[in-house]
Amino acid sequence: MHNRAIKKEANLFFQGMAPLLNHSDEFQNIVLGDLAKLVRICGQANGFISSKQLLAFLMTYALIKQDTDKLKATLNQWETTPALCREFEKKTLKILLRLTHNSKESDIDSLSLPAILNRMDEQGGSNRLEPT
Repeated sequence: MHNRAIKKEANLFFQGMAPLLNHSDEFQNIVLGDLAKLVRICGQANGFISSKQLLAFLMTYALIKQDTDKLKATLNQWETTPALCREFEKKTLKILLRLTHNSKESDIDSLSLPAILNRMDEQGGSNRLEPT
């Protein structure tokens, strides 16, 4: 997948999640924590975390947090030089580790979002996780 497609998919994910992300900052952190866990799970399965996975995560992170500096980095600077790309990759890895640092190794494989969405569905009479 090309970086342009990754950026587009991250933006579509953000747009789809926007109604839920408006609930609270804590909910945003839960979503980002689960995304960080997913990136780590993929990294463990592959033996490494790719630059494209880091780009997708940072783009999504920047959109959710409305972090203009990180958004600018993903949109305009990520691909300028290999050295700058490595710098952004390192910063992104630090964010991933910060978001998952309280997770025990056994918790890395378990996501919080499905249980929360199920609870919200029970309270609101909706069914977000059912296939359409």
